[in-house]
Amino acid sequence: MIEPRDAQIEALYALNKTRQEGYSKALIQAATGVGKTCLAAFDSLSYQRILFVAHRQEILLQAAKAFKKIHQTENIGLLDQDHKDLDAKILMASVLTLSSDQYLNHEIFSRKAFDYIVIDEFHHAAAKSYQKILDYLQPKFLLGLSATPERMDGRSVYALCDFNVPYKVDLQKAINRSLLVPFHYYAIYDDTDYSQMRKQVDDLSLRILKKHMNLQRADPYPS
Repeated sequence: MIEPRDAQIEALYALNKTRQEGYSKALIQAATGVGKTCLAAFDSLSYQRILFVAHRQEILLQAAKAFKKIHQTENIGLLDQDHKDLDAKILMASVLTLSSDQYLNHEIFSRKAFDYIVIDEFHHAAAKSYQKILDYLQPKFLLGLSATPERMDGRSVYALCDFNVPYKVDLQKAINRSLLVPFHYYAIYDDTDYSQMRKQVDDLSLRILKKHMNLQRADPYPS
């Protein structure tokens, strides 16, 4: 059986303490690689029905594997464009699908349908799709996860968790504690004009990006 380790143990203690203090929302800020998804799985063990929300399917699939191992259950489902496991005890949901009127209503999910909600990449939570979910659902506890909660557009997400950040371990601290290995950045010059490319949610469309890059890489001196 998987057990929490290092920073996860500290974060779990901080989350238990913050609930004892009366908080029903919290943001855990931790560097990528520290194990935030597993932390959420451990912290949600005592709750009956759990919702994990993210904007990428690969994140949902990875989270499903972690929750399956830690909760030791097969009752895990997906809600996205291709999957509609609405009755799953632990539901991994795409923000785009869940925030649609087709699913976010009393006939599908009551406002208290989930006891514990995890919002991954919580810095996205200021977007309208996330706001719609947070305004509708009323869990017993809401956990936001992010390595970088500060947004480039200046909009704050801290109010969404009642300004409650019970635990924080940034990248430098994680490296200093040997939770992560040191690394070096290497960069190359890129003159691509990304401002003209269409975005999906907060990310560039991969189809448009690939098409543009292929055009950029075309031989300027064809034979």
